[in-house]
Amino acid sequence: MAGVVDGGAGPSVLEAAMVSAVLVARMMAGLLVEPVAPPPEPVPVPARQDDEDEALDEPEADDEQVRTIVVTGTRTEQSLADTPVATQVVSRTEVEESGGESLAEVLEQVPGVALTRGVGGTGIQLQGLDPRYTLVLVDGQRTTGRVDGTMDLSRFPAEDVGQIEIVRGPGSVLYGADALAGTINVITRRPTRPHEAEVHAAYGGLRTVDLTGRVALTRERYAGSASAGLHRTDGWDADPSDVATTGSAQALWRVGTRQELRELGPLSLLGTADYLRRDQSRVDMDAAGAVFDRRNRTEVITVGLVPRIELSASSLRVSGSYNLWRDQFVQDQRGSTALDQSQDTWDHLAQATAQYDHAIGQHAVTVGADLQAEVLRSDRIEPTRVDRQRYAILAQDEWTPSLAPRVAVVAGARLDLDTYFGIYPTPRIALMLRPSERWTIRASYGRGYRAPSFREMFLQFANPSAGYVVRGNAELRPETSWSSSVSAEVRPWSWLWLSGQVFDHRLQDTIVVDTVDDGGEVTQFGYVNVGEAQSRGVETAAALSVLEPLALEGSYAFAHAWDVENQRLLPGRPRHQGTAGLRFHRRRWGTSLRVRATIQGRRLFYADVDGDAVEDEQPTPPFATLDLRLGQALLAEHVQAFAGVENLLDAGDATTNPIPPRTFYGGVTLRY
Repeated sequence: MAGVVDGGAGPSVLEAAMVSAVLVARMMAGLLVEPVAPPPEPVPVPARQDDEDEALDEPEADDEQVRTIVVTGTRTEQSLADTPVATQVVSRTEVEESGGESLAEVLEQVPGVALTRGVGGTGIQLQGLDPRYTLVLVDGQRTTGRVDGTMDLSRFPAEDVGQIEIVRGPGSVLYGADALAGTINVITRRPTRPHEAEVHAAYGGLRTVDLTGRVALTRERYAGSASAGLHRTDGWDADPSDVATTGSAQALWRVGTRQELRELGPLSLLGTADYLRRDQSRVDMDAAGAVFDRRNRTEVITVGLVPRIELSASSLRVSGSYNLWRDQFVQDQRGSTALDQSQDTWDHLAQATAQYDHAIGQHAVTVGADLQAEVLRSDRIEPTRVDRQRYAILAQDEWTPSLAPRVAVVAGARLDLDTYFGIYPTPRIALMLRPSERWTIRASYGRGYRAPSFREMFLQFANPSAGYVVRGNAELRPETSWSSSVSAEVRPWSWLWLSGQVFDHRLQDTIVVDTVDDGGEVTQFGYVNVGEAQSRGVETAAALSVLEPLALEGSYAFAHAWDVENQRLLPGRPRHQGTAGLRFHRRRWGTSLRVRATIQGRRLFYADVDGDAVEDEQPTPPFATLDLRLGQALLAEHVQAFAGVENLLDAGDATTNPIPPRTFYGGVTLRY
């Protein structure tokens, strides 16, 4: 059952290119003219100029990327145009246009993002690597509650999402463990007007109900908001030939608040609190024909406090948060009690961060320290209570030798001390070069690591009916990686935007489930470190503004994810995937239309189907999904009516592609 995701270490062609690029930047620092104000970067779908201006004039700079502030790539606030680390942003407007009611439903429409669905819920797959290699943050703070290595994105409602920032590649230099393939940072909504009120209601197939409300208030030195939401849906079944169901029925509700005091001299203070509860139920059946009614109740409590001191050339920010994830699992076997189970899991995570930023001439220096303390209590691990602490220090220097053309070099390093695994260093260097308004080039090279989870170290799980047990391994070593990427964005004309990225991940000591004892009546599986794996590929995207209200967009991604240990492709990863979209927005009419298609190529899985102890390739066919959403503004845009259809082509099956069937929905959003 080896399913490896690993790759070698050491220098590569891209690393040599990074070193050369830094040397070029240093040479340019002495040769370039006196810096002037930086030109803003082009946006993906700019407004088209008049025909007579297209051929002769430089494209007019749109200030959308200047207004958009991001933090994830460098842990400091910067405009999207100027950040040296390539960052993909999903705005609040795009969240609403997607029609998604959860973070998973929003991200599945983002170019270059693949979702996986399994035991742990809906996870994200970046650049050919498993969900366990992507770190999920909320307002820059870690979240907890991974199951089977997956952070279930469907548990994050979309009503309080203000912006999503996606940074591909290793982010361990800033955030520590788990950020090998990338980092997803969910920025919660902030009040923008003196008074805000919003009610959103939708109803759709599978008796799906989404009802949310939000109020907010802003004054000179105060901003506060409160929100609540209810989401429920019936389960669904892609295979009616048996009693088992494919998708869980669920009911989720949450309440949250955000309170901010600002400009109290140099001090500002932010406090957040959130509570979520989700109940799920489904029917399962094992290979022996036993039928189970399964129920899960998940509760998540999050509180945070962030004081910040801003001075003329420096700032100090101290943040603290506490996250509790509780999962209550009940399995009831029909007609018997032999395989009944009842488990209660508590995962506590406390975090504290101190970060100091200081501008010195052409340098922006960041130093910081992180502390994390985690306690897990569960019936499925031995011992039933474990805890660990992580301590880290980091330093980063962003050097900008020239503003026009813009050149920025970011060098950083971090030392993590884990009470189980000792010290792990994670360096990174990144470069941005903007030779003109048309072009932006970025490159990065760095190390990442992922510490084994408590589940991988201490799990004790038995399935007598299927004849196997799974045991953790306290001797596991962390997984490490060396990754590099080069990306470019170009706008040859004001109505066309193109981008491309080449990436290379090489992992070592990958953790997989393998057979550790096959000599008795019960087969024992365990977690082990194996050799190497690689994931290399390219991602491209394009946006075209045909007419003022109409825009076309598309993307294509190729990933070669290779298991070096077993000399085969890694399972469950499409080598080819793409998206295509159409957006129509006539502001004068208040009408908007969004059409989005995703295409995913063939994936390989491995299973011993003929009993010869050799795993055979099990390919899955390619598939495509198509979503449509139509909106109409009424009463000066205070009322937005909408209707749509998800998975119009009704793709999916009960095993390798368990996505919800075709569903229609409609609703209304009221805003003040």
